[in-house]
Amino acid sequence: MFLGALVAPTVDEYLRSPEARGPQKTELREPARRPVFFADPRTIKHFAGEYEDWYLDSFGLRDKLLRWGSIERLFLFGVSPTDSIVMGKDDWMFYTGNASARIFRGRLPLSQGELAAWQVMLENHTEVCSTLGAEHLIVIGPNKETIYPEFAPPQWTKAGPTRLEQLADWLKAHAAKTNLLDLRPALVAEKAHDAPGDHVYFELGTHWNGRGVYTAYRSILAALAHRYPSLAPLEREQFRRMIGADHGDTWARAMYVDDLVPQQNHLFVARSVSFTEHEENGVRLWIAEGPDPSLPRAVMFHDSFGQSIMFQLAPHFSRLACYWTSDVSDTVIEREKPDVVLEVFVERYLANLIPQDHMIGRGDLSRMVFDRSRTVLYTLTPNNAAGLAAHGAARVEPMAADGLARVTLSDASGWIEVPRFSLAGNGDLLVRLDLETAEPGEIVVLPMWKGEHAPRRKQFATNRFGAGASTVYVRIPRTERLDGLALRFAVDQGAFVLRGLEVRGMPGQ
Repeated sequence: MFLGALVAPTVDEYLRSPEARGPQKTELREPARRPVFFADPRTIKHFAGEYEDWYLDSFGLRDKLLRWGSIERLFLFGVSPTDSIVMGKDDWMFYTGNASARIFRGRLPLSQGELAAWQVMLENHTEVCSTLGAEHLIVIGPNKETIYPEFAPPQWTKAGPTRLEQLADWLKAHAAKTNLLDLRPALVAEKAHDAPGDHVYFELGTHWNGRGVYTAYRSILAALAHRYPSLAPLEREQFRRMIGADHGDTWARAMYVDDLVPQQNHLFVARSVSFTEHEENGVRLWIAEGPDPSLPRAVMFHDSFGQSIMFQLAPHFSRLACYWTSDVSDTVIEREKPDVVLEVFVERYLANLIPQDHMIGRGDLSRMVFDRSRTVLYTLTPNNAAGLAAHGAARVEPMAADGLARVTLSDASGWIEVPRFSLAGNGDLLVRLDLETAEPGEIVVLPMWKGEHAPRRKQFATNRFGAGASTVYVRIPRTERLDGLALRFAVDQGAFVLRGLEVRGMPGQ
């Protein structure tokens, strides 16, 4: 028998394929690849570790041995067979990754500087979306222990607020100009309707189940109703409620004991949705298009919590493009031209994301807004180029060809006054300049106020340009006294060919 136990794994390696005992179906991941040995000092030091990773994912009887180990730990000792999970009350399972325990206990709070950085990032996302004509909503799906603290492991004692509690309180206290949808009240209210085996979250997983999905779906559409009243959620009676054939989100699957630890998968089945799915630059992209083009368009950046509500949301939009990534992209927003931009992430999103690295619209926002605008307020042409007025050490010469005007500076005090134009609307001004110069530099666009003959040194905008031909965009804040614009080149001396100048109002003005 002892010898049989020794040779059994080797025999299994010949009888079954690596896929049959590998992690693909149960652990939902790809196995480590078998490394190729090269006598190269730069790579040989990694060979042993890579080989061990491959072997641990493919050795004979792997699935059977892992199953027996899980049975022993779960049913004999009442503990989790993996460090990723800890057992809670009534055998609920709780995820330990992303410092979940420390954050839940309040032992890893955000500092004031970190909270301020989160506010800046969220306001940045809201501002960019608003500038591009889209309603922005960020949705945080609470961790399971946030909604069900009574089932959390007894050692997870509370010592302070969670990061989600901190952020929600901070944004409220600082009147942040962003839209954070806090789902905690709605999910706690739905929790009041729990029954044995029917909770808002999976007892053995990390995600919300059908009732949680419906609650999030309804809350999201309600939060958007002030801008789009047509986005009325369906009543729960309009969904088909059923128990799924599988056990839903459960860690028991990864422990190879899914059949021994059953769990009900409560589903809210939405209307049929036609969709396509593919990868774009390594990001999973899911797109649903509806038959009614009059409905709003939407983009959603999300994780697995967002994935769970795509089918419920899709029928309410003419197009819903869902990107499985935390990297919100202004390029995507510009291309999709959505009416609504959603960010849907689990509370663990607050554990590791560095907000300073996720700002959007850097450098390109003024260009994107300019291109979106159709309100042209002023365009420099050969017929009006003579209206550019030079001041100080500047000189302007209209050009018959190869440009509209040549600007020459003998020192940095010179500036050019743009002819007055009608300031329709209320939004900021968007300026595009096409330049050609031998040296790189910086253009400064300054506001001219009513009744004044020199530009103001406040509320100006700048952008850098390179040598040769360049196109630069700037955005000037609108004030009640704004009456015109002036140009100044932040160089001591030089010559510039001004090939184009156009001023537009904000989109929709």
